[in-house]
Amino acid sequence: MDILEFRIMTAGTSGEHWADSDRLRQIPVVKIFINHKDFREIVKPIELPFTLLEEDPDTAEEWAGEYGCIPAEELYHELLRYPEEVSLFTCPACGESGCWSVVCTVTETENSVIWNAFRHNHRDWNYPLTYQFSKQNYFTELEKIAKAYQKI
Repeated sequence: MDILEFRIMTAGTSGEHWADSDRLRQIPVVKIFINHKDFREIVKPIELPFTLLEEDPDTAEEWAGEYGCIPAEELYHELLRYPEEVSLFTCPACGESGCWSVVCTVTETENSVIWNAFRHNHRDWNYPLTYQFSKQNYFTELEKIAKAYQKI
């Protein structure tokens, strides 16, 4: 089984560019870690060949894996919507998940929760990834998110 971890921090602490006011800097956001690795670092090498084709080669590496952390409340509600696709990030500039994100399908089985069918929401980029988390791990991490945004 894979290991999921949600690290909760404020938008100001995580350095979100979209958090341009005191109120926005206090919003709890989530960094997603899978198997102890920041998920943005997992998608970056997958995206790099795509960004090299679409961007100036001098900036392509900066664009690969460049996402904002999604607000805790939004991620919590996204992850409860399965089997629909869920957004895992926000646009680093504007903070909207619909603007620039990686999405996946979430499926619950008897003993686990599976994330698969990863793709970019605005590019024809697919990610050959599948993760299977134990239900205990998954719902423990989901509860951390719920507690974080309910403290606001």
